[in-house]
Amino acid sequence: MKIKTLNKTLLAAFMVISLAACTNTDSPKTSVAANQEVSESNSDVIDESIKENSQDNKPAEANKVAEKPEENSENKDSKSENKEQKQTTIDVKKQDNKENTKDNNAEPAKENDSKENQSQSNNDIKYEDRNGMFVSSLVSSQGGARDEQMGLANISNIKIDGETLTTEGTIDYLVDPNSYDNAEEYSQGAYNFKINSDTTFQAVSGMAEPEYFTADEFAEYYKGVKDSGLGLKVEVKNGVVTTVTIAS
Repeated sequence: MKIKTLNKTLLAAFMVISLAACTNTDSPKTSVAANQEVSESNSDVIDESIKENSQDNKPAEANKVAEKPEENSENKDSKSENKEQKQTTIDVKKQDNKENTKDNNAEPAKENDSKENQSQSNNDIKYEDRNGMFVSSLVSSQGGARDEQMGLANISNIKIDGETLTTEGTIDYLVDPNSYDNAEEYSQGAYNFKINSDTTFQAVSGMAEPEYFTADEFAEYYKGVKDSGLGLKVEVKNGVVTTVTIAS
């Protein structure tokens, strides 16, 4: 737009010079002087227009140059933010991996601790390990107290937990399973017996064939006869229970 204005100015100047030459043919001296004045005037106009165009164009160019550093600065800030976001993402992933590794390592440790605690708990239990037979009666209503008239031992509860069978109440120890002579009476309390996969759990009634159970089945069977008055026999050999019998 500014270039078009400059062209118009130049064109107007040339037209003025041409007109002056045509109108002053009769007086050459005057024409020459006038032409010189017009030329000088037009030269001043042209110079002024060029200066204005030059001044108008310089700020625009300066603005363009000034805009580039701002754009470069914005690009640098954007790149810096992207790098920081990527670094943050990497750090978060590394932290998650570390936590997952810790959790995975913690699970076997918990299992080992559980096994160690169970082993230690078993070691802390006092087992009745004398060879022979322990006998009592299933009368839970007595609360485990010995019968005052007959002096018979009574069991109030039986529990099986892992490798431990526990009787609660009173119980008698027989050195000779076939004789009650010199039976040793145990006072009321909880007594633990060591059992294993070879321990036999059974129910016997008269001449009928024994009914065999697993440890869990025996615990359930006991709940149905716990106040029946049936007899309980626990036979121990080498510190481990060989047979647990409920007999009528």
